[in-house]
Amino acid sequence: MKNTIASELGHRLTQVRKNTGLSRDAVIENKNITFSRSTLQAWEMGEREPSISGIYELAELYGVTPRLLMFGDAAPNVTPSPLPVDTGDYDYVPFYRLEVSAGGGRFSEGTAQPTHRLAFRKRWLAAKGYKIKDLMGFVARGDSMEPVIKDGASIIVNQASQKPADGDIFVIRVGDMLWVKKTQWLLDGSLRLKSENPAYEDMDISRQDLEHEDIEIIGQVVHT
Repeated sequence: MKNTIASELGHRLTQVRKNTGLSRDAVIENKNITFSRSTLQAWEMGEREPSISGIYELAELYGVTPRLLMFGDAAPNVTPSPLPVDTGDYDYVPFYRLEVSAGGGRFSEGTAQPTHRLAFRKRWLAAKGYKIKDLMGFVARGDSMEPVIKDGASIIVNQASQKPADGDIFVIRVGDMLWVKKTQWLLDGSLRLKSENPAYEDMDISRQDLEHEDIEIIGQVVHT
């Protein structure tokens, strides 16, 4: 039996996308979209219901409210919360429209409030030992960490992990910049920030500077 809810949602998603003049390929090419073209097609064809995080990503791209996509024009004219509630088998990681540098240096840009959430299975989070309150998402910019982290990739950071080990990938704030780099401890107590791309030089932070207020370990990258 056909899923009526999925079919109605799919019809709305298709109509709103066409009203914006975007093709499916154009939607997927947007840097803020985290799902695949085949997933979008399945949603629009009514083959399965879209995820909550997907609804919020599409709403932001199309310039409409998530409520419009979910309920149509009959929805009450209210301003919805930008964050979906936690339901079922999923927890939702807050995603910030902030860019972290995986290049030669980039000032942190974006908003201080999360714009949407990315869905992760609770079972997977529990198996990894992650707590939802400690996780946050960012966008990586630059090619210094390729091929491990590609330019424009979404990364999930565990703020509970504050002690870098050799070979870990961390997000570290240096002044107004957010860096995503591989870490290595040196014999003198300095922390070396290393790139995967050999075209980029290493950057060392002295033991003294690590205690300065302009240096802050944000957390470990645990998912890309």
